Amino acid sequence: MKYSANQKTQILREKFNNRFNILLSWEDSHVLRRASLTLRKWYKNECNHYIFEKDGKTYKEVQTDKSSYTYQIKNMEKGALKRIKETCSKYDIKYFIQGDCRGTSLYISNKSISGENYSTEGLGYEL
Repeated sequence: MKYSANQKTQILREKFNNRFNILLSWEDSHVLRRASLTLRKWYKNECNHYIFEKDGKTYKEVQTDKSSYTYQIKNMEKGALKRIKETCSKYDIKYFIQGDCRGTSLYISNKSISGENYSTEGLGYEL
């Protein structure tokens, strides 16, 4: 079944509430879902070497059949991380950022999570 973005947000909100008994507002749940998607796309582009940093600035590389070029872009990772931190602090929930491009980027929980236990203690916040 194909779900709309609003339905996906509601599903994640309900999963988090059912597992940890913390009800996020729909808006905050949507912020977390969108930030997770942004991070996953960002990490995928980093992994594929389409995005890189040089001298404190972020660049994107584009390759065509005949040439390649780079241009400066906004660092979307910083904004996504900031929104996650602000939203999670409202509810005193913990989060872990998994920077591997092959899976969910954001895991949240009602207790501390780390690279050791994020997949068992946290809820991957993405659909």
